[in-house]
Amino acid sequence: MADLRAFLGSKCPSCKNDILQQEPSTNRMPGPARAWCPSCHASHTADELASGRTGRSKGGFLAKLLGKPQRS
Repeated sequence: MADLRAFLGSKCPSCKNDILQQEPSTNRMPGPARAWCPSCHASHTADELASGRTGRSKGGFLAKLLGKPQRS
């Protein structure tokens, strides 16, 4: 299991514009620790960051329909 502190301060995998911070919480019983990007407001768990399953998806239906044609 990955530690969230290893990813705090690194670039956001979703937007690459800002650095990840500890997600603010006002809940008295918080859930899992999450990293949060203040620019795009994306939140990621440490396991998501460690596995690399974050960021924008590259193959959505609208992206395939409206995107640039791929060259082969």
